[in-house]
Amino acid sequence: MKNDNIYQFRSYAKMNWFLKIGQRRQDGYHNILSVMQLIDFYDTIDLYFTDQNCDEIQCNYEIPTGKKSLLGRLFHLLRDLKPQLKDRYFGVKITKNIPPSSGLGGASSNVANILKKMNEILQLSFENEKMIEISAKLGSDIPFFTTGFPFAIISGKGEKVIPLHQPPEKYIVLVFPEVGIDTCWAYREWDIEQEKDKFQDLPPVKEFIDDFSPNQIEKYIWNDFEKIIYKHFPEFGSYKETLEQMGCSSVFMTGSGSTIIGIAPNQEKAVDIVKELKQKGIHSRWSTTILKDDSNPKVVLEGGENHD
Repeated sequence: MKNDNIYQFRSYAKMNWFLKIGQRRQDGYHNILSVMQLIDFYDTIDLYFTDQNCDEIQCNYEIPTGKKSLLGRLFHLLRDLKPQLKDRYFGVKITKNIPPSSGLGGASSNVANILKKMNEILQLSFENEKMIEISAKLGSDIPFFTTGFPFAIISGKGEKVIPLHQPPEKYIVLVFPEVGIDTCWAYREWDIEQEKDKFQDLPPVKEFIDDFSPNQIEKYIWNDFEKIIYKHFPEFGSYKETLEQMGCSSVFMTGSGSTIIGIAPNQEKAVDIVKELKQKGIHSRWSTTILKDDSNPKVVLEGGENHD
């Protein structure tokens, strides 16, 4: 059973315009350099408090929900940090649109937005630096979502997030291959590949920022994972060719995959491309990049009435 208030909010996906992978760290993570932007594609989260003696996690997809899951670890970490939460239990219902293992950061976004909402409604008084510290303990993409920046450069293992100005406004087509990509597997394959090739250092962050021009974002498109993923899943290359033939100016993979993104010249063209892809039996949708954070939650009372 839950209390009267359900806190409902959105959890947006991200895309990687640029992703280079550095050396593996002693903590098991890899150093990265990436440019990320939020996109208008989101899950919906209902957060409430339960009078049961355990947390409740529901989702319309089959996702990990145990104590070792991202959410389970978040709740455990918060109880360690805030003794007043020791005997409080939480309910979460996630209505997912963002496919798991798609490279769009769905699970990371869910955790980050739940953390932010809990900090607000429970008055936990975590400052930004502490929020980033908590996020970084849970996953490398989570700090980006925790900041709320719509457009940023990411470095370190993901905990260093610098906002970028002039986020590009683009219409995008998302293609969802039938196979999902496990991020841990992708990094292991990357490490194996690097044993064969000479390792290249990541460019310094300041040097990258000084050279960076958001209004020419497409010239920076790069993803180190593509070489690995396309090698194991050659069908991904056919998706890329199809999007290029349909009129996308740039086509690339986001994160460790599996989503393939095409840049469309306008909304009308994006809609037409998706229609044509669906006729071919290819799961896809169109979306836009986000220019500012607009994930303010609404409180929904029992009975379904929405209140801003």
